[in-house]
Amino acid sequence: MIATWGDINAFSALCEVAGLTVPPTIVEAQRLREVAIGHAAEPPAKFLGIGDDELRDWLDRVTIRRLSSGFEPALAPFDALILLEVQREIGPELEALIEQMRGRFDEVAKPFVAAVRKHGFTARTTSDEMIRRGDTAAITAWRGTETFYRQIQPIAAVRQQLSRVFAVSPTAAEQGVYNDDAVDYSVCFAEGDGWSDNGSFYLSHHIGGNLDWFALAAGGLRLNSPDDVRRKIRARAQANTEGTD
Repeated sequence: MIATWGDINAFSALCEVAGLTVPPTIVEAQRLREVAIGHAAEPPAKFLGIGDDELRDWLDRVTIRRLSSGFEPALAPFDALILLEVQREIGPELEALIEQMRGRFDEVAKPFVAAVRKHGFTARTTSDEMIRRGDTAAITAWRGTETFYRQIQPIAAVRQQLSRVFAVSPTAAEQGVYNDDAVDYSVCFAEGDGWSDNGSFYLSHHIGGNLDWFALAAGGLRLNSPDDVRRKIRARAQANTEGTD
C-alpha cells in the first residue's frame, strides 16, 4: 500500500508534535508538491508592470493546462510517482527516526518500569488504593505514572503511524489480519516476549484502543524498529512451529 498525501502530512505533523526531526525525504517531497501546486496558472496580481519573461511564462502555463484539460491531470502522475519514491527510499530515515526517539523513550520508560515492578501497579490500580496503602514512596511513584503517560503518547503515536503509513513491521499481513485497524502494535514497545498479536496488551483487550502500558512494563519496555519487530514476529512464529512438531 502506498501512502497518500494525507498520510504523509499527518505523519509529519505527529513528528513535529513529538519534537522530532521530520525525515528529510518527506520534507523534500512536501516542498516539491508545493512547487507543483504553485505552478498552477493563476494570473499575476497585476499585468501592467510585469516583465516580458514573466508574461510569456504565464501564457505558456495557461496553454499547457488548456491542452491537458486542466491542472489536475498533470498533478496526478506527479503525486503517484513521488509518493512511490518516498515509500522506496525512506527506509534508512525511518531507522534514524527510531534512534532519535529511543533515547527519550528510554528516559521516560525506565522509572515507569521500575515503579511497576517494585510496587505492582496495574491498569486496575486506583488512587484510592494507593492512599489506603499509606506507602509514601508508592504514592509518589504512582503520581509519576501520569507523567509517563503524558510523555510517552507522542512517541508511541509516531511509532505506530510509522508502520501504518509506510507499511513496515508490524503489518496487517504479518499478523494475518485484514487491515491496519486490526494490527496489534504492542510488539513495537516490548523489550522481551511480553507482547501480543490478539489485543492481550490493550486495555479491555481492544485493539485500536489504548495499550496497557502497565502490562507491557512488567516485561520491560523498549522502542523497537521495524527490523526489531520483524525479528520478534519471526522468532515467535518459529517457536510456535517447533512447539507443534
